[in-house]
Amino acid sequence: MRSATQAGGPIIPALDTQLPTPVTPVGPRSREARPTALKLASLALEWMEQARQLNVRQREELRRALAHAASFRGWLGRSDDTVQAALKDVSALARAGSKHMADEVERELAEKKTESRRLEKALAAVVRQVDEGSWDEPVEITVAYSCREGSRYATHEETLTLQNEDEAREAAQLLEKKVVSSEKIRLLMIQELKLRRQRLREMHEAIGDFAEDATKLVREVLAVMY
Repeated sequence: MRSATQAGGPIIPALDTQLPTPVTPVGPRSREARPTALKLASLALEWMEQARQLNVRQREELRRALAHAASFRGWLGRSDDTVQAALKDVSALARAGSKHMADEVERELAEKKTESRRLEKALAAVVRQVDEGSWDEPVEITVAYSCREGSRYATHEETLTLQNEDEAREAAQLLEKKVVSSEKIRLLMIQELKLRRQRLREMHEAIGDFAEDATKLVREVLAVMY
């Protein structure tokens, strides 16, 4: 079984078209708010990297995210006080999303730093299985390694099911190649993750400005709702 994940943080979930209607406001760090928080943080990052501007598509995504936030945070009315409270919510949600993204980068960095050692341990386990020659039942070994996927780098996870000595020898040869071929890509992925970590830190510092820049859209969302 194979699976792949791209470097650089979590996949940002699409927001439902139907607005949630909870009875009480949802906290910015709650599980229910997480998709909106991640979307706002993702847009804040794009805004920062595009000279503090959003294109037409991104502004529409921001409008939808604000509409969701308005629903579950309980924005009421169109007064200046409501707008200011809404902007504080936008900042809090974007910071929560930024924290989720930063945590994911740290998790990926930790895994990348130990990946080659884990791959070598898997190789040693396969070689030991060949030497011991016990095949009463299939042996499963899960490995993860860095690879290129199109124009991007990715982490592939693969479970090897070994049922006899020939399969184990083939797996050992495969892993020996992966130990060598994946190392350069692993180091490049670590560099990419460190750069993303730095960009996320810079974005986190600019979230207040991002929220202020969204003032007009916040007013438009409230005008539609009320």
